[in-house]
Amino acid sequence: MKRIILIILFTLFPAAASASEAPVDIKLNGERLFHDTEIILSDGRVYAPVRFISRAFSCQVDWDGQNVLLEMPGLSAKIPVGKTTATVNGKAYSLTNAAWIADGRTYLPIRSIAELFGAEVSWDNTKKSVLLTHPGITVPEDCIDRSYSDDDLDWLSKIVHAEA
Repeated sequence: MKRIILIILFTLFPAAASASEAPVDIKLNGERLFHDTEIILSDGRVYAPVRFISRAFSCQVDWDGQNVLLEMPGLSAKIPVGKTTATVNGKAYSLTNAAWIADGRTYLPIRSIAELFGAEVSWDNTKKSVLLTHPGITVPEDCIDRSYSDDDLDWLSKIVHAEA
C-alpha cells in the first residue's frame, strides 16, 4: 500500500522526487554566502544572480534596462543579456554563456562573474559547493550565511546519536 501511495505522489508531484538533490552552497574565502534565491546547477555549470555574487565582492551593481553594470575600484563592466561578449574596462570580454533573466534576476555562471573580480574558482562535488578564493576580499557581514549547513547538521546528528 505504501508503495502505491509513493508512486502516486511522485507521479502527481515530480518535484518531490528531485527534492533530495542537495542545494548548491557558495563559499568565498571560506565563508558560506547567504542567498535568497535558488542557485541553479545545469549542464555542469552553476548559475547565480549577478547581484548576489557581486555584493559579496563589495561591487556596485546597476541595471540600465538591457545590461548589468558593475563598478568597483579597478573594474568597470557592462554585461548584456543574451550575448556572450561583455565589456570590461573598455575591452571585449568573452563569457562562457550569455546572461539570462529569470524572476527579475540576471543569471550568469558563477565562474564568469567571479573571474571578473579576479577570484579563483573550484568545485567540491561531494559537498555541492562552489569555492571562491580571493585574498584581497573581506566578505561583507550581511552576505555571510550564519545558519547551519547540511554538514553541520550531519555532524550534530552523529554526536546526538552517539550520546544517546
